[in-house]
Formats: sequence, C-alpha cells, structure tokens
Amino acid sequence: KSLLSAILFSLVSVGVLANDFGSTRVKLEEAINSSVRTTKEKQRDAERKPLETLTFFGLRDTMKVVELIPGGGWYTKILVPVLHEKGQYIATMNANRIKERILDLPGFERGKVVESKGRFWRENGSPLLSVEIEPLGIENADLVLTFRNYANFSAASRTHINSHVFNMLAPGGIYGVVTYT
Repeated sequence: KSLLSAILFSLVSVGVLANDFGSTRVKLEEAINSSVRTTKEKQRDAERKPLETLTFFGLRDTMKVVELIPGGGWYTKILVPVLHEKGQYIATMNANRIKERILDLPGFERGKVVESKGRFWRENGSPLLSVEIEPLGIENADLVLTFRNYANFSAASRTHINSHVFNMLAPGGIYGVVTYT
C-alpha cells in the first residue's frame, strides 16, 4: 500500500511539474511572436533560441527574475510579458536604455529597473571591461540572467559581478549566463 502511494505521489508530482511549465511555455511563445519585437529581433531567434534557452534555465511565470546589463532589450521583450501577471522582472547594471525605450510600452509597466551605482571602464587599452558596482539591494531572486556580455569583462570584474549575483539569489536560485568565446 505504501509503495502504491509513493508511485501515485510521484506520478502526480511529475504531472504538476509538467503543468507548471505549460502556462509559462504558452506565455513564452506569445512573447517571442509578439508584435513588440521587431522583424530583425525575430530573425535572430533561430541562432539565439530563446524558448530553448529560457526553458533550460527553468524560467517560470511566477519567478522573480533579474536581468543584468540588458543592452537593447532583446530578452527583456520576452521576459517582461512572461512575468507580467504573476512574476517580477528587474533589470540592473546599465539598464537605462530599456527603461527609456521598453518599460513604457503597454504591458511592460510592471518591469522595474534598479539603478546600479558604479562604473565600467577599460584598463589601459584592454579589450576587456573592468567594473565596480555597489550592492544592488536586490534579494531573493529566483533567476538572475545575463546574455552575451559576460566574456567582455576581465576575470576580476566577473568575480565582482558574481559576488553581487550570489548575494541576490534566493536559496536554490539559478544564475544563467549565456556567453560566447
């Protein structure tokens, strides 16, 4: 009897986890195909694979997600609509462009920018960036993401950024880095 109960519990748990992602997947697909994204942004989907990437990192529509250095907002335009109803989106570190260009769009008003105090610079012509930032005041993030910028920083700067990220994460939180070499 207890074995049967354990098997039934396991099957129900697997079903709940699968359903947990179902609503997120629908929102991801809608955001990826949204008219907010430009044709040029959508053409990059084949290479960047946003659905597969965000699925791999375990994105759920109920999460508190922090995006570091969001650049022009390519992923921001996908993440904010997914998190709009139940989750929370926070951009930080050089996030002014998305604050000015994206977060005023309809459906994006719940996105938030936390200003970072610090600076970015290049040491004596180095191709790599150095960074100093103060604590960001963000806590209990389920997922912290950074896309296509990590390799631009010196080893010491990556260590500095990582220490801030690990202070932001909730226990069991995920730090997702998409980079290139």
